[in-house]
Amino acid sequence: MYYKISIGFDKIVYGTDWPQTNETIYPCSIDHPLFIKQWRFKKTPLNVITPIPKLKAKAILTDLIGTSSNGSEYALTISNKLKSVLEKYNTGNVEFIPIKMQKGVRDIKGYWMTNILGFDNQECANYNLSTVFLKGKGYNEYIQMKIKDYHHHLEERSKERNIEQEGYWSIYIHKLVLSKSISNNLLIINFIKNGVIGYYVSEKLKKEIEDAGCMGIVFEPVEQA
Repeated sequence: MYYKISIGFDKIVYGTDWPQTNETIYPCSIDHPLFIKQWRFKKTPLNVITPIPKLKAKAILTDLIGTSSNGSEYALTISNKLKSVLEKYNTGNVEFIPIKMQKGVRDIKGYWMTNILGFDNQECANYNLSTVFLKGKGYNEYIQMKIKDYHHHLEERSKERNIEQEGYWSIYIHKLVLSKSISNNLLIINFIKNGVIGYYVSEKLKKEIEDAGCMGIVFEPVEQA
């Protein structure tokens, strides 16, 4: 069994509504060549610049922090504790970058931002059983697609300029089914519904995260076949 890890909405756990941050400090322009957004899906330099999220006054410092800032798209903001568990099972698809946060006038250290370097769709997503839709620009406009594998998915998305002209804007996996035999404990799956990148953990890794006492993580089970 595998689980998608995500942020929940329990104010008792997080201290506030999502996100736990209410604003962001940008040490440079978001177009700066060293700003993290320019290094999406690429190995970052040592002097990469990250945003500085400002936590809400009532926010609780969980091990997975809900942030919303330019540059943090597709990234998780995680504690030292959660990083130490995840990195044991990293196959090279994830880079961990130290990030500073603020709460009031206090700097919060000991947190990391993930940067995705690769995906496990080809080996781990069962496209024959997953449900893939081409999404329209209007409410509830979907056309189901028959996608054979990740390469086929990329080929169809490469036609996106023509798709946009016809009133549709992207092809996403709406219901993911993972392959039965997977050896990796940490998976990164691309093109999940509404443009999300999914982080998935095995039963073994889920137990290690829980045994480490990591807080603020919701585990959503994913079908395997």
